[in-house]
Amino acid sequence: MQRHQHLAHVFSSFMEVVYVEETPSIARRVLDFKPFDPALKEYKKGIQTIYGNLKYFKAPPYSPRSTGYMKSVHESAARVARSLNPLLPANKKKILWLFSPSGLGSIGLYDEFFTIFDYFDAFGEFPGQERYREEIRQLTFDCARNVDLVIATNDELKNDIEIYNSNTFVVRNGCDPDHFASGGVTPANNKRVIDIESLPRPIVGYMGDIAPWMDFDCILETAERHDDWSIVLFGTWKRDESPPDIPNIHCPGRVPYEELPYYARFFDVGTIPFKLTELTRVVNPLKLYEYFAMGTPVLATAIPDVAHHEDLVYIAGSPAEFAALAEKAAREPVESGARTRRVEIARKNSWDIRGETIKNLLAVLLKERL
Repeated sequence: MQRHQHLAHVFSSFMEVVYVEETPSIARRVLDFKPFDPALKEYKKGIQTIYGNLKYFKAPPYSPRSTGYMKSVHESAARVARSLNPLLPANKKKILWLFSPSGLGSIGLYDEFFTIFDYFDAFGEFPGQERYREEIRQLTFDCARNVDLVIATNDELKNDIEIYNSNTFVVRNGCDPDHFASGGVTPANNKRVIDIESLPRPIVGYMGDIAPWMDFDCILETAERHDDWSIVLFGTWKRDESPPDIPNIHCPGRVPYEELPYYARFFDVGTIPFKLTELTRVVNPLKLYEYFAMGTPVLATAIPDVAHHEDLVYIAGSPAEFAALAEKAAREPVESGARTRRVEIARKNSWDIRGETIKNLLAVLLKERL
């Protein structure tokens, strides 16, 4: 569950939402040794109902980027529109919400009366996108120029984009505080990815993609210095190297969002160990608010949007400091006032509140159109 899924869920409480999920190209699936992946034909099922007003459409495979990034963007958008447009009601006003600069090609294809671009990452800075960086940056600015509203997740992204659209506003990420405070769904014993209840404490945890932008030296240093502790990393492994063969580092893989709080409530420390790069410099981590919702002490590197909460987060400037601060965080008293304040901040940054903020922006901007 990322920003776009959460906001789709919130907005479905007062309007019909069709969430369109991208499908990698056939060429990509061949390279991944999955040429017969059923997802490539999922679009033929049409619009599927998840519940209530929340619908789902799996897009046809996109045109390979190798044909040219700009060409792929427009060909892919046209391919989706040909499949999706006939399924949409013709008598309803449509809002087109773009969560990626590659959505530029979709503008104007749905007879939409309002367009939104959600600028929530440093698009083009992700590993593997280096060859397309300049084209993605240009698409980002073109998206801003051609939509009615731009939403940025922090002031830095807003400053980067507002010269292209005066209707640019900051709406940060959020969390579902009740979901994490409740402990989530308890998985059946035979389906638990790890017996976390039996691991030696303290448990230093992480949840999210285990990606190249993680400062893994922080994890290794902590595991080595505290070899009687448990380091548990939940998420899909996306690094080039294999998971380390270190007894107290556990990488059980991805767990369903519904079950994530069950595992995370055993964390004595929640971590955000990111390298400081052009990508992470502007990130507004969801996991910060999710840790806060449980009151969990948070240990992080000096990412700007996390450092804003330095009174409630242990900020490390090096792997050695990270391992040292892990001790301090793990010793934080359960009855600490810091835990209560974290929960309060999480509740003030819920997805419901974020949705209400965007809804109010739309009410002002749409006033003359409706």
